[in-house]
Amino acid sequence: MIDKISFQKVMIDTSPFIYYIEKHKQYFPVIKSIFAKIDNLEISSVTSTITLIEVLVHPKRESNFELEKQYLDILSNNANLEIIPLDASVARKAAEIRAIYNIKVPDAIQLATGINNNCNVFLTNDYALKKVDEIRVIIVSDLLEGKYP
Repeated sequence: MIDKISFQKVMIDTSPFIYYIEKHKQYFPVIKSIFAKIDNLEISSVTSTITLIEVLVHPKRESNFELEKQYLDILSNNANLEIIPLDASVARKAAEIRAIYNIKVPDAIQLATGINNNCNVFLTNDYALKKVDEIRVIIVSDLLEGKYP
């Protein structure tokens, strides 16, 4: 199913990292195959500092230092994953996306990060983001159901 999608450079939203690190029962198998392609340098990937903020909230609330370390390791020690900081260019693009699609600020920043970094795919599990036209939005649930050609 994922082999049929051209994942040349993928912007990864927060949820796929959570599914991967926490081994989500339903989504882990498909996410694992995508991360394996990233690890094997078959897919280039980026995420934003928003992802770092979002994945660390739960471990910090729970004082789960091991889970926090796992997130920091995957986000900081992966040669084929770049964390893109929020800069003025991303902020301007995020404002444009918000104005057009009326989506939340964190989602707009994530999408703008992918668009500004020439990603051809945005991997998420948020169906509300499918309405964005500037980047191909791939939904994890749809991957499981084989909805992509």
